[in-house]
Amino acid sequence: MVDVWSFLQFYSKLYRCEDCKEIQNPDGVHYFVNGKGTPDSPEYLPPTIPVSHFGDIVNSKFWVVTTNPKGDRSDPLVGLNVLKFGVNNRAELKESDIKSIFETQCNYFRKGKWHCFFSPLVKLLDGIRLGQQTLSFQSGDICFVDAIKCPTKSSWVSFVMNTQGKVV
Repeated sequence: MVDVWSFLQFYSKLYRCEDCKEIQNPDGVHYFVNGKGTPDSPEYLPPTIPVSHFGDIVNSKFWVVTTNPKGDRSDPLVGLNVLKFGVNNRAELKESDIKSIFETQCNYFRKGKWHCFFSPLVKLLDGIRLGQQTLSFQSGDICFVDAIKCPTKSSWVSFVMNTQGKVV
């Protein structure tokens, strides 16, 4: 059995991470770590929570390691913002918030609705057999582990093709 507490200790650091806060590229992680505008401005968008996984990372039997290519604030997980937890930035999240965020990420596919980015992969992998078991996303058997925790506004493909991206 997996020790969920060990997961939560790691995720408490991850969800509070603001390491990229100083990056000023508006198409990069800055937009998700810092948000946009000020709370009193009409264009305000609050900071969002880093996405570590889509699906039940604790109980899944099959992990697909991916790089989600573009952040979409309309996705309930990628757009999960800090205001939902009564704080203004990631660093202020409480331990109870960490558990709630972790559960939200684990239950991503159980609602039967996901971002269209995943549809081709779900179609390909849902029902795959592992030994005598037939795995599915909605039952928590398959999980996408996101290698890049903070989304960006623009595609990672365009980033990794430039000089700075090749270094990363």
